[in-house]
Amino acid sequence: MNRIRATAAAFKGDSAEELARALIETCQAVHANDLERNKQMSKLGADWLYERRAKDGKKKLRVMTVCNTGSLATSVSHFLVAT
Repeated sequence: MNRIRATAAAFKGDSAEELARALIETCQAVHANDLERNKQMSKLGADWLYERRAKDGKKKLRVMTVCNTGSLATSVSHFLVAT
């Protein structure tokens, strides 16, 4: 929200349409950044689990995850914005 508010506060255009475009671009950038961070976090976790499994000499890996927050819990929601 801080990035979105900053975009709105710094807006110097003349029309609501220009402001909307600027906000949409910011929201899409925030979404892309969130998606990339979630992928990185998932990879780090998977790597750690596989290293741990190999270290313990196990061949199988069973994982149960419980999460109730953010896009990780919702399989990364996708927002479509018509422009």
